[in-house]
Amino acid sequence: MKSPSTRPSGGPERLLPLLRVIALEIEERVRRLVELDRQARQFRARTPRKRLLDAQAATHKRELRNIRRELRGLGCSIQVLHPIILRVPSPGDESVLMNFETTPSSPPAV
Repeated sequence: MKSPSTRPSGGPERLLPLLRVIALEIEERVRRLVELDRQARQFRARTPRKRLLDAQAATHKRELRNIRRELRGLGCSIQVLHPIILRVPSPGDESVLMNFETTPSSPPAV
């Protein structure tokens, strides 16, 4: 049985406040993942510090999967990570792409 959509009625502008918060969280988690990866590469052996970094990275990856699931429930999806561009449903059968440039920095090196 299909679960009911949590998509609010109305146009994509009704989702803007929520999508801005989600875009900020995506950006923060991706930035932190890049930093954790950079730090973890300094260790060749599985030291306690490297295991901690790996565990933190796993948490951020899990939360990004949860964000994708939440967006799907809203009828949205991530199209690009930098800048963050989300596909958002609009009335009818069309959807719009929304750019959430949260910080004017260069894209993280992955």
